[in-house]
Amino acid sequence: MFGPRSILRFNRPFVLLFLVLVVIYFWNRPVLNPPSPPFDLIHQRSYFINPIYSKWMIQGPKSRPNIAELSQPQICSQYFHDLSKLYPSGETIVDLEATVAQVTDPLIYKKNSWIRAKESEVKRSSTKRLTAEVEQQLEQDFIRESQKQSNLEKSIVNQFNHMRVFGKCFLAGESDEQESIDNKLCMDFQTQLYPWMSGKFPIYENWKNEKLPQNTVPIFDKSKQIKNSACFIQQFKQNSNGKGIVIPFHPTKGQPRDKQIDNISRIIKVLRALKNRKPIQIVHLDTLTRQEKKLLVDAARTEILYRVVTDVHYPQQNLWFVDVSPVKNTQQHPVMVKQYLFNNINFVVSLSMIFNSFEEAIIMTEHALPLLEKADYFNDQRYKETGLLFFKSPTIYSKRPKRFPPGFHEVTSLVKQFLTPNDFDNHYFGLFKRDDESLATGRFFLDNFQDILDPSIMAINKNIAFSGLLISANFQLHNTLTIRFKTKNNIFTPDFIWVSQEMAGNHNSISFNHNQAVAAGIFTPPSNLPKDVTQSQEICSSSWGQLSDDDDVSLLYVTSHQLQNWRNEGGEHFKELLKDKYKVTSTEMVKNMFNNDENNKVEMERENNEIFDNKLTSNPMTIEAIIRPPTINSPVYVHGYNEPSEAWVEPEGFQEGILHPYYCVYDTVGNPLREGVRGTIVNIGDEMKARLKFLLDVWFEDIQEED
Repeated sequence: MFGPRSILRFNRPFVLLFLVLVVIYFWNRPVLNPPSPPFDLIHQRSYFINPIYSKWMIQGPKSRPNIAELSQPQICSQYFHDLSKLYPSGETIVDLEATVAQVTDPLIYKKNSWIRAKESEVKRSSTKRLTAEVEQQLEQDFIRESQKQSNLEKSIVNQFNHMRVFGKCFLAGESDEQESIDNKLCMDFQTQLYPWMSGKFPIYENWKNEKLPQNTVPIFDKSKQIKNSACFIQQFKQNSNGKGIVIPFHPTKGQPRDKQIDNISRIIKVLRALKNRKPIQIVHLDTLTRQEKKLLVDAARTEILYRVVTDVHYPQQNLWFVDVSPVKNTQQHPVMVKQYLFNNINFVVSLSMIFNSFEEAIIMTEHALPLLEKADYFNDQRYKETGLLFFKSPTIYSKRPKRFPPGFHEVTSLVKQFLTPNDFDNHYFGLFKRDDESLATGRFFLDNFQDILDPSIMAINKNIAFSGLLISANFQLHNTLTIRFKTKNNIFTPDFIWVSQEMAGNHNSISFNHNQAVAAGIFTPPSNLPKDVTQSQEICSSSWGQLSDDDDVSLLYVTSHQLQNWRNEGGEHFKELLKDKYKVTSTEMVKNMFNNDENNKVEMERENNEIFDNKLTSNPMTIEAIIRPPTINSPVYVHGYNEPSEAWVEPEGFQEGILHPYYCVYDTVGNPLREGVRGTIVNIGDEMKARLKFLLDVWFEDIQEED
């Protein structure tokens, strides 16, 4: 029999051999990197905290002043003194070149999609194979890229936090409070946070070709006392004075440029017809030629005759040209000279809102067509409280993304929860956290719509909203944010304007006119309505309008898109479409010319083009009624042919060959007795019809200079 010791002795050679084989196997086996710990990009945001607030929480009261006992100016000074220690001389908070160069891959927010995309790259490669080792390496690569994106997000969050504190401390409130804060801090952090600013004023030129001296602005309010400051942006805000109208001119070439000049000229004509007495500033990037300026001056100053016979005098306009190119810091940052980010319509609009010389301004785009002579946006109570008055864009449900691209919700969450004021901002500086109950901005954040702002006309008070205006310029520079805030070449995408005001935190809600955009025009003849429209009325137009929420009937303004479609390229095609749209066809029994029998009759179709010939040809934007369509936030499932399923519908045939989209708008969506919703109809009296027609004719007709 064998005992335990003999068994061990018997098996020892085999054990040694086994151990040798194991060592040889692992020695020759490729070494795989150990799996990295999981990294959650979204969860990591919970650790984002402003380093200054973090320091204030960690330090004991003996090592720092008791922040709670400090005055607001003292808290501001403490904040920026502490911040200056985090950024020694030579370092910058906003690295302009690095920010511009940074490009975010949206797939970083979707791990499986990111991995699949990288695997596809490997499979297409002629030098790589998709092995287990490669797959593990891709996992590690994803974690590394996620960590880089998290660091980028943290940097963005901190940057905008510093910007809103800067705005609160140096650009809001009474100037006496600001004077008690070390001016050097304002100067230093203005450069750190807004490196694209050169510290130079724009060039202001009046209609007589007279340019003001450098670093001076026109004086429209002589009663305003201006205090001096060594901090450029603080001084510029102090110098801004009076009330006026601002129209941005964005960089374009060729035919679009000519149209823009023409559109602005026509706005000026309408302002004259409205007896406007406020000065007008056309803001540009040193892009207006002498001839273009002359065309605009002629529209503003030349005595004119309209087709409409009237003995009313149209006041000449105090027209100014504002060249904002000097404010761009191209000397230290040459990337700004040609980089699209600094030379597109969105950035020009931001510069226009900041560097016009008015304290209070009405910003108009080239598509605006104001209609009320006594529309005083500056007296609106919400404007007085918040320094803002915005209008809502058409609620076109089809523009809501049908499929959300990668990163859409993740970046929405980043902006909503981390780029707007937090509890510390509110506690230390009294900045307002965003209002989660806001219906206007909730359409963007909760219902996932885009372009909720109609930028045609906006009222802005620099005294209250200046910080948000500066933030709006920086907001556009971050590629990550474009995943949610889409940008398109040479197309104005205005959501950055209102969200920057939320980020500034100077008010607890963004002031939008309560009414949504409306359709104004003529009703489609009943016989020409789509077959599923039985109860709803229809008005079709490329333009939209805005109703005052004081009375819900006064039309404040419309856009000129319909008139532009008629006048510009594609105009003949557009006219044919409209003629066919409003053609009324009827049948009647007539005598058969080939048969002498009086009783022998045949059917004959007759066309009636009265609407086109008598109304649209005179003015293609004739307004006889208004539809306030219902707001659709989710699909309306229509059973059978019971009314349209959307309030704004782009009809067949109008989808190509015209300059601006054309929509048919309905006051009823779905069956109102079942799943549907109703809007309202506003009928316009004869006196108002005549008034509107006059103003639309002023825009539409070519002016004639008086001999």
